[in-house]
Amino acid sequence: MLLIFFFGENILSLFANSDKIYQLGNGILLIVFSTFPLMGIFYTIMTLYEVTRHEGKAVFLILTRQVFLMIPLTYLLPKIFPEFPFAVFCAVPAADITATMIAIKNKREWIDRK
Repeated sequence: MLLIFFFGENILSLFANSDKIYQLGNGILLIVFSTFPLMGIFYTIMTLYEVTRHEGKAVFLILTRQVFLMIPLTYLLPKIFPEFPFAVFCAVPAADITATMIAIKNKREWIDRK
């Protein structure tokens, strides 16, 4: 993740050579990767469910993030914030934060039952 923050423009230069693409791309990279550390928590909890034979909970978590949150947010955020050009890309961190909070809450409830 630190590579994106410090070398985002260098990474983008591998794919394009326009200043406008650098500026837009760097902003997009920062938005999308801003919640990357949270995904470690999310996938750890999801893997915990899988290895403890609670596959249904793991499937619920991944569907929550990718289908129930990411798809609607990708559609709704640009409609809600039309003046913000990066609104569609904010769906990724918004879905990540919400899904991680749901995963942590579910994990606490699961631990309390044991």
